Amino acid sequence: MLWSGRLLLGVGLALLANEAAAHGPPSADQLAWHPAQPDVIGVSTTHSLAATSDGGEAWSLTCEEGIGLGGEAHPRLVLTADGRFVAGLAGGPVMSHSQACGYAPIAEMAGLFAVDLRRVGPSRVVILARNVDALTYEVWLSDDDGASFVEVVSTLGPKFHGRSALTAGDRLYVAGTTAADEGVAAVLVGELDDLAAGGTLTEHFIGEPPPAGGAAIIGVDPDDVDHVFAAVYEAPGRVYESSDGGVSWSLLHSVSGDLTGVTLSASGDRLAAAGALSGVWLRELGSGIESSYPDVLASCLTYVGDELWVCRRASAASISVGVLADGR
Repeated sequence: MLWSGRLLLGVGLALLANEAAAHGPPSADQLAWHPAQPDVIGVSTTHSLAATSDGGEAWSLTCEEGIGLGGEAHPRLVLTADGRFVAGLAGGPVMSHSQACGYAPIAEMAGLFAVDLRRVGPSRVVILARNVDALTYEVWLSDDDGASFVEVVSTLGPKFHGRSALTAGDRLYVAGTTAADEGVAAVLVGELDDLAAGGTLTEHFIGEPPPAGGAAIIGVDPDDVDHVFAAVYEAPGRVYESSDGGVSWSLLHSVSGDLTGVTLSASGDRLAAAGALSGVWLRELGSGIESSYPDVLASCLTYVGDELWVCRRASAASISVGVLADGR
């Protein structure tokens, strides 16, 4: 069977129905999973965070009041090795050791808008945050499952608008839009040790010519920090690859509409992308073999171990989350 989908069941489905009545039809745009327990998965929905601890058989929703959503759309989410949930909100990131209402603000970043959160390995958390008052961006890093954070980059901007940040070993990639050339996709690259000693990031355009819009870093080859993947989500959506640390880029895939998700497997040998109009595309990076599933219109996707998990709307009041069975 191509699609093994599971609804957000029980209380989750009822709350999603209430959410639909209050805010319009729900959607999901991010899947996050526990690095050591693949049955523990979190989903960022339109105005809630959903979680399962049994591989999707039963779901629960975090209460909006407990996390402080207040109707905020699609909060960012990561799960760390010690079971911590870290969520990014407009008023600053929050974290919890539960799936209920026990979220607390991360004091170091109070008042910062969390643009992007990433888990790197089991315990590192990378947060790209925006200082709304100063119109600048900052990069924060935790190596203890989100228990504490240090600022590794401050005052990016105002001519650079960040969209994502990711580390690979000592390498830092920050992607977004540079206003230096009428708002085109760009990536900033640097080494954490150099930055700590007062060094700066080096800017490179993505693509030739670089497309308009903001870029996001998708992933880095676990065996080669110079082998990195990026995407521009706005139509026409594009997926890029660099083998020289972001200096130059080649186009791997493009779609006529928006991209709704792009993911790299943990082993670095498989890449998947979802288009709003074109369905799911897969590429085996070693062999170059590609396959497509135009009927699977996914709103998000991620590799959980060797399985490609996908989310999509199942009805006007529910979301389906499941495995693309032959997407390995």
